[in-house]
Amino acid sequence: MADAAKSPWPALPEHHAALLTRLKATAKKPGTVTLLKGMPGSGKTTLVKQLGEDIRQASCRSIRIRSLAQYDPITLLSLYDAPVALDDCQLAPGLLEYLASGNGPEHSVILSGTPNRHLINRLAERLGERFCEMELALCPNPALSSVLIQKSGIQTGAASLSD
Repeated sequence: MADAAKSPWPALPEHHAALLTRLKATAKKPGTVTLLKGMPGSGKTTLVKQLGEDIRQASCRSIRIRSLAQYDPITLLSLYDAPVALDDCQLAPGLLEYLASGNGPEHSVILSGTPNRHLINRLAERLGERFCEMELALCPNPALSSVLIQKSGIQTGAASLSD
């Protein structure tokens, strides 16, 4: 990846490049909620930081962001007029509950973290085609490391995310 040299973040392994491309594509779909999940150390935060300037980024590790996400998700999401990526979303289940109720911004939201399965199922049920779940697996073999799991038919160009 030629752009990796310009980034202040570590270069992504090639097996994550396809996932990054798919994340960027879902961010262009208005009203979609994409969940990037994976074990600690699998590269979720690094991947989110590589999304670029077109996608606003915030982390629920920040007390201010976490408080807004948990107790006032409407205000938090209204702060962003473009796609937004919220890292460590498991720290603010109130945000996930709000999104699972079918509410949310018109622009897309990318969530990364390890929320509980119950909330993930509610998001998938309620949002249907507007929800996409991706998993970044931690594996010593780079060829097998990046595995996508999703429950939507969101299309990215000519290929489906489930390819």
